Amino acid sequence: DQIRSALASRAVDKRARELGAAFHGRKVIIGVDRLDYIKGMPHKLLAFELFLAKYPQWIGRVTLIQVGVPTRTEVEEYRSLAKHVNELVGRINGVYGNLEYSPIHYINQSIPQDELIAIYHIADACLVTSVRDGMNLVSHEYVAAQADNVLYSTRQRKQHLRHNSRKKNKSKRNNNHNNPHEDDDDDLEDDDDDFDDDDDLEDDDDDFDDDDDLE
Repeated sequence: DQIRSALASRAVDKRARELGAAFHGRKVIIGVDRLDYIKGMPHKLLAFELFLAKYPQWIGRVTLIQVGVPTRTEVEEYRSLAKHVNELVGRINGVYGNLEYSPIHYINQSIPQDELIAIYHIADACLVTSVRDGMNLVSHEYVAAQADNVLYSTRQRKQHLRHNSRKKNKSKRNNNHNNPHEDDDDDLEDDDDDFDDDDDLEDDDDDFDDDDDLE
């Protein structure tokens, strides 16, 4: 409820539009982790580096926004981890970036909740690479922030099914006009198909209702 309420606010809507314009034409991946060994942040960065090396056509077309929240900064091992992550980000951006493009946008601090929700909302994917973890709430928050996108996709599918149903019925009428003696069994089959389409619409509504259970 908190995330969906934030999505309806003017501030989050404005920020989401600004980010959408800033990253227009690119796929955006979001990662949000504490700088902790169990979160697997170096694994994520190395995997992203391998992806760009293996599929260079994606250079300039995909951006990883990685939020790394510092933790236990008084512990030497955690300071070493933070340094390693910074070095990886610098190396990847140095090899695959240019003046106008950085493959990784690394935010080494916590960010306001509204800003995070706006990033969640415009992101095409959320990348969670914990090597050992309990319930990870980042994935839950990301899905909740896609509420409007899920609704839009459901409506698109309904419109697509209705459009196909109309085309099918129009084609059937044309065929019957050209072949008046055609077996009437075809009409029964078409009726069954139309009924199946209606079932699909109901299933879509049920699926969307299930999203409300996440609240």
